[in-house]
Amino acid sequence: LSLHDALPISLVKLNKDQLRFPRLFSWMAYFLIVIITILSSSNSVKAQSNPYTKITDDDFPQYNPAIDGNYVVYQDRRGGGVDDIYLYNIATGEEIDITSDNGIQSISPDISGDRVVWQEYRNGSWDIYYYNISRPDLGAYPMIDFPGNQENPSIYENLLVWQDNQGGNSYDIFMYDLNTGDLTQITDEDFNQYNPEIYGNYIVYQDNRNGNEDIYMYDIFNKKETRLTEDPANQQNPSIYGRRVVWEDNRDGNWNLYMHYINIWPEVYENYDWKIYTACNPDIPYAQSSYNERNPHIWGDSIIFQDDRNGNCDLYLYSFINSTLGYTTPLVTEDKNQINPAISNNRIVWQDERDWNGNSDYEADIWLWER
Repeated sequence: LSLHDALPISLVKLNKDQLRFPRLFSWMAYFLIVIITILSSSNSVKAQSNPYTKITDDDFPQYNPAIDGNYVVYQDRRGGGVDDIYLYNIATGEEIDITSDNGIQSISPDISGDRVVWQEYRNGSWDIYYYNISRPDLGAYPMIDFPGNQENPSIYENLLVWQDNQGGNSYDIFMYDLNTGDLTQITDEDFNQYNPEIYGNYIVYQDNRNGNEDIYMYDIFNKKETRLTEDPANQQNPSIYGRRVVWEDNRDGNWNLYMHYINIWPEVYENYDWKIYTACNPDIPYAQSSYNERNPHIWGDSIIFQDDRNGNCDLYLYSFINSTLGYTTPLVTEDKNQINPAISNNRIVWQDERDWNGNSDYEADIWLWER
């Protein structure tokens, strides 16, 4: 090994197009993954034997869940032809209907702490509505009701972001501070920026200004936008936690998971798309799955995602052992689809079709798994 090969990765300036781990570090890291994978097999069995909680059990579909702490929110069609937003308290088992207006469609919920947001269609357009769990006496009320459509809200503590087409036919990203009342337009492009997610000081979103779907990031403190992906294929459905941004990416011919690592030393990780190797085995280090991995959601050192390697969509959990490397374990592998997962700390929720016969009206329930 040369001196350069033996240096820790944090001390080596990496080339964007030919980035490789030093061989020694690479194999040490890989054998560690193998050991952890073997040990985790017993943990996987233990996890599978743990009680899974079926949160909903209704003939109508419940889907598109979000979770934070003890609370789960989701769409629910038990009231008829439109969706309502329901809230479930994991600690008490109590379920309440946040929205109950007849004929009003409410979708795309998100939650942070005691704040719940979603988009609601009334008055001929989509607006952002709000519910405070600590103030149920206030009920649900409109938070953002500008002209045009406000859609796909994402909330982190007091900061709310969404996609908005009030200025014309294209969508831009907006941000609203619930504490100060400050409204900020994040993007102002002729093309679409949409599907935002916020965590801490960063907002990530899809952007088609380059003719394909790319992932962009906005630094709130420095008021700086950064293009994270430059591949001509499509990158979509970003999720962010801490310094990691993950998304689904079809540059390899199928949908795989990729990641950007936000680093204060840009010479090490600057503008590099890290593959999430979800199919590694003892014969092929860093093996990429040939199946489709969709809808990633990250929290802490874990990514939950859906995967069709078994012919239907199952749920898998990727666990990091360092900044960019980790291992995969199956979480739920039923015959029917498990989709749209979300994670918060040691809890994962998803939309589950195991009780749907495939012929009658669509049916799905919300399930919960705890470590």
